[in-house]
Amino acid sequence: MADQLIEAGSLDRVDERLVESTCISEPLPLAAAFVFEDESGWSLSDVAELDTMVTVGDAVNFLEDLGQGEDLVERGLGADEDDERAIADLLTDQVEFADVIVLSKCDLVDEERIGVVRSKGFAWLATRPDTTALWSQAGAVCRLDPMAPWWADTPKEEWPVEDDERADLASIWQEPYGDRRQELVFIGIGMDEPDLVARLDGCLLRTAELAGGPAAWAALDDPFPEWDDTCELS
Repeated sequence: MADQLIEAGSLDRVDERLVESTCISEPLPLAAAFVFEDESGWSLSDVAELDTMVTVGDAVNFLEDLGQGEDLVERGLGADEDDERAIADLLTDQVEFADVIVLSKCDLVDEERIGVVRSKGFAWLATRPDTTALWSQAGAVCRLDPMAPWWADTPKEEWPVEDDERADLASIWQEPYGDRRQELVFIGIGMDEPDLVARLDGCLLRTAELAGGPAAWAALDDPFPEWDDTCELS
């Protein structure tokens, strides 16, 4: 992309350039191209600044595409036959990364339809108390993956050394469980908050179950697939 921008004309003779990606492009690699340095240390950011990321969404089909749970390959949109990306994940990445979102075909839908439900965050699973569970949901696509050990299960010599990071850790620390906690965010329009909260509360351990400790928790039903135990702190 850098070569194409330069070939199109000297960057110091233009005020702005518009880079248009395909509908299956992920925004992060495009943004990363502006800070990538080649072997000589040259970067596109030396001659150009990434000012705004714009995502154009189809107001008629966005929610339907988000809720289908299809992969790009199933829709005939994959970069290749091995492309395992889900349409909902791609749409969510494109929307969340954007500075500006432009909706097309708004005249064909009611205002109530112009909305999206998204949830993300991390959780503490009683049956897997040593590992942070990373939760991500976009439309009909839901994932719960291992992220890293909790700091409470990490040797103190490996803890953050920066004062602000130490302060953040201290602010969430609660004995005897340390930094283990539930931290989830739900984004949407017209959600039934009391019902959502009640459902989430129903997932928590009861007082007697919590008092049983890790040995008792290990015997609880665990409906999730096995994880790779090699996850490390990032």
